[in-house]
Amino acid sequence: MSNYLTKIIESKQEYLKSHQLELREKPKPARKKKLSFTERVRNKRTLGILAEFKRSSPSLGVINHSVAPTVMAGKYVTGGADGISILTDEVYFNGHIRDLEAVAAEVEVPVLCKDFIIEPIQINLAYQAGAGMILLIVRVLEKDKLHTLYQHAIRLGLEVLLEIHDEKDLELAMSLKPELIGINNRNLHEFSTDLSTTESLMRLITDPDIIIVSESGIKSVEDCERIAAAGADAVLVGEACMKHPNPEQLLAQINRIERRPL
Repeated sequence: MSNYLTKIIESKQEYLKSHQLELREKPKPARKKKLSFTERVRNKRTLGILAEFKRSSPSLGVINHSVAPTVMAGKYVTGGADGISILTDEVYFNGHIRDLEAVAAEVEVPVLCKDFIIEPIQINLAYQAGAGMILLIVRVLEKDKLHTLYQHAIRLGLEVLLEIHDEKDLELAMSLKPELIGINNRNLHEFSTDLSTTESLMRLITDPDIIIVSESGIKSVEDCERIAAAGADAVLVGEACMKHPNPEQLLAQINRIERRPL
């Protein structure tokens, strides 16, 4: 891991230790059945969309602190998002699990808990807040821990988006026989982005049943067209949505992009 990523994970470990009382589990809530993100993407011919709500990030600083998560989520659904990603990390992204809880209660599409998940308690909290999906970053987890967290989420009925950045990550992700893989175009050592990461890794994923989501650095409709041409099934779009004056219009344009046939 890069020094910066190591710092984030160490911070997350300290956060979990210092918030043990706050993080105590609640009874499992009754959950309304929603069509999964995987099913939604498989049932459409156009590019799938995970639209992201994030107030800020370490690489960009403040993005948008003026809009409520439920308001933005409503715009995302209007634009045709197949799922909504919520940054819940407090320290580096100014998010909170309450953002996810509020959005999950309002929308009919699945909600992704996007965080640096390193312990089962975080998965439990995401489930209790109404998440239908979680993110596991292959790069930050040892093989045994990755398998443990993945299976824990699956037992809860959650979808797992396994995030990779290179061939080593991909090899480990494939050992889990996943339904969802996210290709992160961001170099975690220097935080630069390059869409060719998706293009190169897509060539190595030959299982047509795996839904591939391209993440990071996707700023325009043209970027989405490039990703679709590479063979990806969906995109995760955050900064572009948060900065756009009419995110529903941007998403509607992306939602018209045809996926490359298998």
